[in-house]
Amino acid sequence: MEAIALRRTKDMALVCLPPKTVEICYVELSVEERQLYDREKEKTKALLRRSYIRVNSPLSEYSEVLNSILILRQICADSKLCKFQSHSSITDSEGKILS
Repeated sequence: MEAIALRRTKDMALVCLPPKTVEICYVELSVEERQLYDREKEKTKALLRRSYIRVNSPLSEYSEVLNSILILRQICADSKLCKFQSHSSITDSEGKILS
């Protein structure tokens, strides 16, 4: 394992890292982009609800949730970045399929 892994203790960690920077950017979305964003946001909410109800833990399908967050961020940057492979048959809280 030593040949492929580098293990460091806190004493050996890089202490010369710059401070964390948080930048919040507000973007104006077109009507089509807003509709797309809202639809993907509803799919993500439904995924979280479905996951939480099924096993009482929102982390059971974390890779899908992370992918959904990525899609939402891409829509904000430029919707052309997204290759929409939407979740299979995600339903809202009333059981309606979101597409």
